[in-house]
Amino acid sequence: MVIPKHILGTFDEVLASLRNNVLMMSSLTERSLERAIKGLFDRDDDLCANAIADDEEIDQLEIQIDKDGVAILLRFQPVASDLRPPICGGSLPQ
Repeated sequence: MVIPKHILGTFDEVLASLRNNVLMMSSLTERSLERAIKGLFDRDDDLCANAIADDEEIDQLEIQIDKDGVAILLRFQPVASDLRPPICGGSLPQ
């Protein structure tokens, strides 16, 4: 997916950072879910413990994503289509 350039280069950089954090969180969540399901089916306590341990990192990323989204809104005051990424990044289903 090609992301169009914004007139403010710093806005693009901040959005890229937000996007990377969202992708990282989704990747960690997917890995944790896979571990949890495999651990439950295989009755493997270590896999389940790893899935639980990953949850703290996922929670920290979620907090950072929310903070970054608010910071973007306050710093750049985006409107229209520029407003979608910071709002959507902070409103992922929980």
